[in-house]
Amino acid sequence: MLWEANQAQVFLAMVYAGLAMGVCYDLLRLLRLLLRAGPVLTALFDLLFWLLAAALAACAAALCGAQSLRLYWLLGALCGAVLWAAGLRRMMRASARLAARILPCSARKEAGKAEPRAE
Repeated sequence: MLWEANQAQVFLAMVYAGLAMGVCYDLLRLLRLLLRAGPVLTALFDLLFWLLAAALAACAAALCGAQSLRLYWLLGALCGAVLWAAGLRRMMRASARLAARILPCSARKEAGKAEPRAE
């Protein structure tokens, strides 16, 4: 019974690790696009992502006391990555677009109020 409870804990930790992997992927992708990376730099960013993904998975498993690699680890990480890609990433993009529409308008209004006319 104790082993089954530990499996659920490890699976949930791997789902969280998969979410973190999705965030890391998007951040590295954004950095790659901002730097206009060529093929060599893209390969280095890909290598960095896979190293980070492996480290996240290993840390999640170690924190839960998992002792050997199991299929449900990979399934948990995959579920987390799919959850990020299918849902949370879209919500983050939508909120960023909304913030981009709201913030410039409020900044213009404040700038107009803050500057007194010099006569």
